[in-house]
Amino acid sequence: RLIVGDRLRLGGVGGMDSGQAAWAKIAAGADLVQVYSGMIFAGPGIAAAINADLARRLDAAHCGSIADIVGRDAEKWAA
Repeated sequence: RLIVGDRLRLGGVGGMDSGQAAWAKIAAGADLVQVYSGMIFAGPGIAAAINADLARRLDAAHCGSIADIVGRDAEKWAA
Protein backbone atom coordinates (compact mmCIF):
# COMPACT_ATOMS: atom_id res chain seq x y z
CA ARG A 1 0.00 0.00 0.00
CA LEU A 2 2.84 2.37 0.82
CA ILE A 3 4.44 1.77 -2.58
CA VAL A 4 1.44 1.39 -4.91
CA GLY A 5 -1.00 3.73 -3.16
CA ASP A 6 -4.41 3.55 -4.78
CA ARG A 7 -3.08 2.58 -8.21
CA LEU A 8 -3.51 -1.14 -7.56
CA ARG A 9 -5.89 -3.27 -5.56
CA LEU A 10 -4.10 -5.63 -3.20
CA GLY A 11 -5.38 -9.05 -2.17
CA GLY A 12 -4.53 -10.81 1.06
CA VAL A 13 -4.23 -14.57 0.64
CA GLY A 14 -2.91 -17.48 2.65
CA GLY A 15 -3.75 -18.44 6.19
CA MET A 16 -7.18 -16.88 6.06
CA ASP A 17 -8.82 -18.88 8.82
CA SER A 18 -10.21 -16.21 11.15
CA GLY A 19 -11.35 -12.65 11.48
CA GLN A 20 -8.02 -11.90 13.13
CA ALA A 21 -6.15 -13.08 10.02
CA ALA A 22 -8.42 -11.06 7.74
CA TRP A 23 -8.08 -7.96 9.95
CA ALA A 24 -4.27 -8.23 9.90
CA LYS A 25 -4.15 -8.48 6.11
CA ILE A 26 -6.58 -5.60 5.62
CA ALA A 27 -4.74 -3.40 8.13
CA ALA A 28 -1.50 -4.23 6.29
CA GLY A 29 -3.03 -2.89 3.07
CA ALA A 30 -5.20 -5.58 1.48
CA ASP A 31 -8.32 -4.32 -0.27
CA LEU A 32 -9.76 -7.83 -0.31
CA VAL A 33 -9.03 -11.20 1.21
CA GLN A 34 -9.32 -14.67 -0.27
CA VAL A 35 -10.52 -17.61 1.77
CA TYR A 36 -9.69 -20.92 0.14
CA SER A 37 -8.02 -23.45 2.43
CA GLY A 38 -10.06 -22.13 5.34
CA MET A 39 -13.22 -23.16 3.47
CA ILE A 40 -11.80 -26.62 2.89
CA PHE A 41 -10.81 -27.15 6.51
CA ALA A 42 -13.63 -25.27 8.28
CA GLY A 43 -16.44 -25.39 5.71
CA PRO A 44 -18.44 -22.58 4.13
CA GLY A 45 -19.56 -21.26 7.52
CA ILE A 46 -16.10 -19.75 7.94
CA ALA A 47 -17.14 -16.77 5.79
CA ALA A 48 -19.95 -15.84 8.20
CA ALA A 49 -17.63 -16.33 11.18
CA ILE A 50 -14.97 -14.07 9.64
CA ASN A 51 -17.55 -11.41 8.78
CA ALA A 52 -18.99 -11.48 12.31
CA ASP A 53 -15.52 -11.14 13.85
CA LEU A 54 -14.65 -8.27 11.52
CA ALA A 55 -17.89 -6.51 12.50
CA ARG A 56 -17.01 -6.88 16.21
CA ARG A 57 -13.52 -5.56 15.57
CA LEU A 58 -14.87 -2.58 13.64
CA ASP A 59 -17.18 -1.72 16.52
CA ALA A 60 -14.36 -2.02 19.04
CA ALA A 61 -12.13 0.22 16.90
CA HIS A 62 -14.98 2.73 16.42
CA CYS A 63 -14.73 2.38 12.65
CA GLY A 64 -17.76 2.70 10.39
CA SER A 65 -16.38 0.69 7.50
CA ILE A 66 -13.70 -1.84 6.70
CA ALA A 67 -12.28 0.83 4.37
CA ASP A 68 -11.31 2.77 7.48
CA ILE A 69 -8.67 0.20 8.40
CA VAL A 70 -7.20 -0.61 4.96
CA GLY A 71 -3.47 0.01 5.25
CA ARG A 72 -3.50 1.53 8.72
CA ASP A 73 -0.66 -0.81 9.83
CA ALA A 74 1.19 -0.80 6.48
CA GLU A 75 4.26 0.95 7.86
CA LYS A 76 4.75 -1.90 10.33
CA TRP A 77 5.28 -4.27 7.38
CA ALA A 78 7.44 -1.96 5.23
CA ALA A 79 10.92 -3.26 4.51
